[in-house]
Amino acid sequence: MEDQSKRYTVRRLNEIEKERSTCGFRQRIFSAGDETPAFMHLVRITESKTHYHKRATEFYYVLEGEGTMTVDGESFPIAPGTVVKLDPGSIHSSKGDHLVLVIGVPDILEDDIFFPE
Repeated sequence: MEDQSKRYTVRRLNEIEKERSTCGFRQRIFSAGDETPAFMHLVRITESKTHYHKRATEFYYVLEGEGTMTVDGESFPIAPGTVVKLDPGSIHSSKGDHLVLVIGVPDILEDDIFFPE
């Protein structure tokens, strides 16, 4: 259990479990239950499902790999150094194999993932 009197938190990727997500596999660096106003996930995107969020704004920062991202029907290439801001309601997905740091506000919850019909 973490010391609640500290005003900082240290996380190490090698101690964070990988789990299946809508976009591939993620590690929840900071997320639901951490009492933080934002979330930070490291996501290996390989088979993203088209989805959107009604509350969360997300920032995708591509660390490695390449692919194509589609947002609201418009596709564009992504590669290391690309940053994409996704406003609430933007329908998005990506193809390829890439590692992305996703930071979002507010903290994303499972009830804020929607799939277009």
